Amino acid sequence: MEKEMRARGPKRKIEPFAANCGYRYLLHVDGNVASSRLALASEMHLGATIFKQDSFSSEHFYPLLRPWRHYVPVDRSLADLDEKYRWANANAREAEEIGRRAQAFAREHLHTGSVACYWWQLLSALADLQPFAPRTGADLGFRPA
Repeated sequence: MEKEMRARGPKRKIEPFAANCGYRYLLHVDGNVASSRLALASEMHLGATIFKQDSFSSEHFYPLLRPWRHYVPVDRSLADLDEKYRWANANAREAEEIGRRAQAFAREHLHTGSVACYWWQLLSALADLQPFAPRTGADLGFRPA
């Protein structure tokens, strides 16, 4: 099956992420899980107006985001996408301001240092809940090669 999949290849050329830089609007939709590679975080840095699909999935910073402030909310079914697109075109300044606020949010909260801080706090909190002292490889009977 893998051989057959490789032979077919993608239906279209896959564009590099940088190709998104020239767009006024970006559509952020999920696949099987939250869109990968912190895509929304990366997209927010571009300053474009983001149309974000309502989602069951979440990334660590989603609770800080506000619809109509950091993104244009779109129904999970995408049924209202055309309506939201028409709104953005009719309200270009407001839509651009949403993109600028998203970009400012990303610069403040989604840089490498803040993401590392989030992980440090998360892992520290989990360590505090751990009811036993961690053991090293030597304690488990592993010997260096």
